Amino acid sequence: MNFANMPNQPNLPPMPQLFGQPAQQMAPAGEIVWVQSVDQLNALTLPPNTSRIYMNSVDAEFYIVTTDKIGMKSVATYTFLEKPKPQPVEYVTKAEFAELIALLKGAQNESNLPKAESAAASTSGGRPAGHQTKSQ
Repeated sequence: MNFANMPNQPNLPPMPQLFGQPAQQMAPAGEIVWVQSVDQLNALTLPPNTSRIYMNSVDAEFYIVTTDKIGMKSVATYTFLEKPKPQPVEYVTKAEFAELIALLKGAQNESNLPKAESAAASTSGGRPAGHQTKSQ
């Protein structure tokens, strides 16, 4: 008689650990588990091909634990960082912008004025622009 393939086989409780080994806890599926240390995290077991997030309740860390096809664990540790608050942006009104443009144009015209006077002076042989020479 083959007992392994019986359809209504009762679920047996897990066998107790032998030789004084501590019983390992299974992490609940589908929820975030809070741990207090990496040692507590390492005591938890996961089924093969599983990934879980564990939150550290003491430090600002969380862990992503992944198991491969034979159940070997790899742990990636991340630290929480608070995002800086965005600085408020200041905008210029149209009136302020127009005022700035007018100010810049005025400054540009003033800076061009001495250049024009000096150019006229150099063409008249170094004499002021309104000066006439006497004919001999």
